Amino acid sequence: MRRSSALLLILAAACSKSPAASQNVAKSQAAAPAKSSPPAPLTRWDEFTFGMSFDDAITAAPGIQWDAEDFQKCRNEIPVKGCMLSADPQRSYRPSFAGMALVPTLHFNEDGKLTDLRIGRIYKAGVNAAQCEAMHGRLLDKLTSMFGQRSFEPKGADKAMVVRKSAGGNTYHRSKSVTPVMVAGVEDFRVAADGGKISLLTTFTAGSEYTEPECFIDIYVDGPKSLRRAPIDFPDGNESKSDAGE
Repeated sequence: MRRSSALLLILAAACSKSPAASQNVAKSQAAAPAKSSPPAPLTRWDEFTFGMSFDDAITAAPGIQWDAEDFQKCRNEIPVKGCMLSADPQRSYRPSFAGMALVPTLHFNEDGKLTDLRIGRIYKAGVNAAQCEAMHGRLLDKLTSMFGQRSFEPKGADKAMVVRKSAGGNTYHRSKSVTPVMVAGVEDFRVAADGGKISLLTTFTAGSEYTEPECFIDIYVDGPKSLRRAPIDFPDGNESKSDAGE
């Protein structure tokens, strides 16, 4: 028998014979915090319920005007390979979120069911990297106050990210470089038992003599993984297989 095993047996025997030791063990077990279980599945975001039909989704949110080209494309492509439907940011109104006018983009599978959505906007107006990063921080603080933030464990390439703090004191990760591109995120929130989650990703492009700087703000809201996803189109024309949901 190894020495460590023998020592454990001796300690166990001593504890079993000592009422005080038994009480201390019981107290320590009672004081130990219980493991928090993952949150319940995320069923909706604002007016949009995961699994709702295309026809219900397009009328669910007052103030939203859908991109005309996307709309026609969806009507033609949903039964073949699903589609993505974006709101027209110039013609749509949504209540501000952390001071930002973010609009939805909806993802549908071949059954015409809503599986995921993205809330975001592209900001220009002469934006610089610091302003874009500040917007990321405000969204981070808002989402953290609503859902809590999942701890981030850097792996591989992620270790090249620098750790930053928002104005509200919340941690986020940003690429070391801000020119020509800065990436802030991805930060995850409310990772549910069924795999659904909310994520924040912000990207800044510095622009050039031909293009102006842009700040891409995106909140990704993934519905339940039990919903089958549409295939993903790749640039070479090939498609991945649909996610069947596990």
